[in-house]
Amino acid sequence: MDLARQQGWRSALIVPLLARDGEPIGAFSLYTTEQRTFSDWDQRLLSVLANHAAIAIRDAEILESLREARERQAVAEAFAAVGDIAANLLHRLNNQIGTIPVRVQGIEAKCVAELQNEYLAKNLAAIAESARLAMQTVRETLRHLRPIELAPVRVSDAILDALREVHIPADITLHVSAVENLPAVRAGQPQLSLVFVNLLENAIEAMQGRGNIVISGRTENKHVFVQVEDTGPGIPPEWQPHIFELHFSGTNSERKLGFGLWWVRTLLRRFGGHIFLESHVGQGTRFLIRLPVWEEDHDVASADRGR
Repeated sequence: MDLARQQGWRSALIVPLLARDGEPIGAFSLYTTEQRTFSDWDQRLLSVLANHAAIAIRDAEILESLREARERQAVAEAFAAVGDIAANLLHRLNNQIGTIPVRVQGIEAKCVAELQNEYLAKNLAAIAESARLAMQTVRETLRHLRPIELAPVRVSDAILDALREVHIPADITLHVSAVENLPAVRAGQPQLSLVFVNLLENAIEAMQGRGNIVISGRTENKHVFVQVEDTGPGIPPEWQPHIFELHFSGTNSERKLGFGLWWVRTLLRRFGGHIFLESHVGQGTRFLIRLPVWEEDHDVASADRGR
């Protein structure tokens, strides 16, 4: 009413914008600065315009859903192809590098006298250990590319799996709350665990091994939201638009692909989810994950089509 007085409006004709199920999604209105009684024709005309506006809104939502579905399909197909390449690569590397420790053992068994030379024995052992670590690194890295089997996944289980893998320094306090009773989400169990592994390791690195990490969850509108918050230095504003880009990574670990948060966002998109960032310099960083709740009939059909 205050706005109407400020604008000098005297009369108004308002009709609702209705969604496909009849629920109102907005309003279409006409205002005049003169006192006026609107005719039936005025009301019918405005109703027609409102109907066209509602159809345009629904069409835009459908187009956006189609775009997202096509993007998810393209990503899924690309990852399937990359997964095949990765499996072939692992097989070839295992045939070449994996035989090194076996050959070293054969040398050690047949050349006992020669291996009395400390330098020779030490370097031979180092070669075997390097080969073993190389294959372990390859297996751990390429597991990111394994096919995703969409299924009902408990977020609390995925977080627990991540905590088993991530080393939490003694000077970091971790608090997990409100995740036990969250409904199952549509995801892949190992991939969702990797999402939390990445977020936890990023937080630990950002805080340089000292600070607090809080993981909490809630349910809203058929979605599960999980928040991972740290007390690190925060992300500079100029970095934030690029934080999910492929070549932007804050980790220098030699044991990972280095895809950083791009990998996290990509996996979540494959689940039909999303990730949001909120960070202020000097006030820490908060990542908010949104995942769809598993709906048995719909998701079983979707999973079958995706295989």
